[in-house]
This record gives sequence, structure tokens and C-alpha cells, in this order.
Amino acid sequence: MNRIKLIALAACLLSVFACSPARQRHTFYSLFLRPDSLQVEEVWQPEGEKVRISHHGPAVENRYMALRIYFDARAAIDVYSKSGLVDDELGRWMWYPTPEQQQAEGAGCDEYFVGPTVGLGGVQLWDGEQAVPLVTTAGRRALVGRTANGAFMEMVSYGIPYLADTVDVSIRVDVYDDDRWADVTVRELGGKPVRFVTGVNYHPGSQVRQAEGVAAVWGEHPANVSASPVPIGGAIRYNPADFPQAEDTGDAIRLVSVPIASFGTRIASASVKEPELCTPERFFDFVTQ
Repeated sequence: MNRIKLIALAACLLSVFACSPARQRHTFYSLFLRPDSLQVEEVWQPEGEKVRISHHGPAVENRYMALRIYFDARAAIDVYSKSGLVDDELGRWMWYPTPEQQQAEGAGCDEYFVGPTVGLGGVQLWDGEQAVPLVTTAGRRALVGRTANGAFMEMVSYGIPYLADTVDVSIRVDVYDDDRWADVTVRELGGKPVRFVTGVNYHPGSQVRQAEGVAAVWGEHPANVSASPVPIGGAIRYNPADFPQAEDTGDAIRLVSVPIASFGTRIASASVKEPELCTPERFFDFVTQ
């Protein structure tokens, strides 16, 4: 009888464990080429070739937002704002829902406009006077995948001319099932100390907040795929020892690092499409906690 009970208990536990990931999973990733639309976990672009990746680069999503890294020298991180009503919007609408899907099905919107900036936590190099885009001479790689409690995307740019040297830079973004903050991890793969630039961009009329180790903005972005832009918040948390130089450039809070081989930041976004952090006051309170 005891053996039967143990077997039954083991079967029950296995059933619970098997079902738990499906119930708890709110993170997703997407990477595919435009010609075939087949999802893959890695794309390699040799130097001199142009690979056309849909939604312009690798993308990840949790219940609060989706993020993508532009698969080019800008290395900007862009935001897809969510209502919180639907999971796997990358799988359903591939970043570009119609206005009808937004209205009837609770789809989010692609209205965060990065322009020539690094967007929300994107990364370039700094030569002492200006940003240096991640122009490659040895190719570029994109990767996506799942982790124990989330999903990640990564872009690696090889052979970037920088000062009198060349460097290889990896930018990885991790999102989690139940955390608004995403982690951005940046490394020079050879361990060379270099200066990086990151930050958060904004547009005219936005509200801007800065505190120790935090920069946040809230406001409308220029109309992109929507004729009716919605206010969006963006925030970055950083180590002030890594980024002692924080400057408001008029279109971004720009953070310039000391010479380092790696660093980490955290980024978050919200918008009026969701019920929780749908005002600048709520968003600024959250990011400065």
C-alpha cells in the first residue's frame, strides 16, 4: 500500500511540474528571416552581406513589454508597449498589429521611436567626444532562447574599429516572467577596457526625471505605425561608478562610462495602454523605488 501511495504521489508531482511552466510562462522570443518566416535561434551575418531579419532584429517579450535590438550598427533597443491582456504578441502579430487588432483583441503597439539614438538602453562605444556605432568588419550574430525563468536575446558585433584597435561587443537582454525590469548585459569579448555610451531617449514635451543611478522619461513619441500616439515611459537603472557622466542632450539622457570591459543595466517601460503604471507619477514612483 505504501508503495502504491508513493507511486501515486510521484505521478501527481510530475504532473504538477509538467504543467507549471505552461501556466507560468509569460516570456517569449522571436527571430526569423523575412524570406521564409521560419523561427530560428541564431542568425549569422558575414561581413559585407545584408541579412533581412523580421522586426529588424531579435526580440523578446514578457507580460509588460516586448523589446528588440536593431540588427545594425545603431544597436538601439526598441520597445513594443503592451496592454497586459495578451501573451505571446510576438507570435500573434510579429510586432506589427493592425489598429483593429489593437482595438478588438487587446494588442499592444509599436509607438516607441528610437530614431538615431540608442533608444532604451541600447549601446554604442564612446571615443571621448562622440558615440561610435558598432560598425563591423568581421560579421554580426543574433541569438535568442529561453532561460529558467525567462527569455533572452543577444547581438554580437565583431571587429568594430575603435580608436587604434578593433573590439568585439556583445549586448544581451534578459526578460523574466514576473519582473518589469529587463537586464542588459554588455561585454567586450576580449576583456579590453573601453568606454560605452547608453541611456534612454525622449521627444519634445516629455517629462524627464533623474536620480542617483536612475534616468526616466515619460511622453509621446512621434507617430510611427499609429496615427494616435500614446504616452510611453522608459527608464534605465545603472551603476553611477560605471557611468559618472550623465548628460541631458535634449533628446536623451546619455550615460557615458569609464573604461570597462563589461557592465549591466536594467530597463523598464510602461504606457497608458496598461492599467498599472499608466501615468507618469505611477511610473516615476515605481522606477525610483
